[in-house]
Amino acid sequence: MSNPRLRRVVMAFAAFNLADWARWLAVLIYAYERGGATEAGMVSLLQLVPAAIVAPLAASLGDRYPRERMLLLSYVAQASLMVATALVILADLGPSMVYALAMLGAMAITLTRPAHWSLLPAVARTPAELTAANAASGTMEGLGILAGQALAGVVVQMAGPGIALLVAGSIAGIAAATVWTVRVVRPANAHRPAESALPGSDRGPVAALQS
Repeated sequence: MSNPRLRRVVMAFAAFNLADWARWLAVLIYAYERGGATEAGMVSLLQLVPAAIVAPLAASLGDRYPRERMLLLSYVAQASLMVATALVILADLGPSMVYALAMLGAMAITLTRPAHWSLLPAVARTPAELTAANAASGTMEGLGILAGQALAGVVVQMAGPGIALLVAGSIAGIAAATVWTVRVVRPANAHRPAESALPGSDRGPVAALQS
C-alpha cells in the first residue's frame, strides 16, 4: 500500500477480476434464457476456444511493448466490449451479435494476466513489496470468482443480463482509470537491442535483482 504504482496495479487487478466473472455469468445467463443448457454450453466454448488460441500471442506482447500500456489497453478493450455487449442486449439486436462481442471480450481478457504479472516486478521497489503484491493479486483472483458472480447474479435478478454487463463494463473502466497514470521508468539505453537483452535492463529493481 505504500507504493502508489504497485497499489494502483493491484487495485485495478481486483476490479478486473470482479468485472470478468460478472461478465462471464451474465453472458451465460443470457444464453441459458434463450436456449437452455445447450446454448449456454456452446457459448462457453465459443468464448474459451478462441481465447485459448489467442492467449500465447497475447502473453508475448508484454515482451514487445511496454507492459503498463498493454495492461491499460486490455482494460480499455474489456470495458468497451462489455458495454457494447450490454447495449446490444438492451437493444435486442439478436444473440449472434451478443455472442460475437462476448467472444472478442474473452480474447481481450487474455492480455491482462500476462501484463499484470510481468508488470509487478517492474513497479515493486523491494522483494517484500513484490511478495505482498503477488499474494494480494492471488487473493483478488479468488475473491473475484465469488464476488463477481454474486454481483452478476443479484443484478441479473433485479434488472437482467444487459444491466449486469453495463455494471461489469463500468468496473472494467475503473480498472483502466486506475492504471492510466502508471509508468515504468526505463534506462535511457533500453532501446538498444544488445543492452535491452541483458537481464534486468528494462525492468525495475526487483526484476533485476531476481535475474
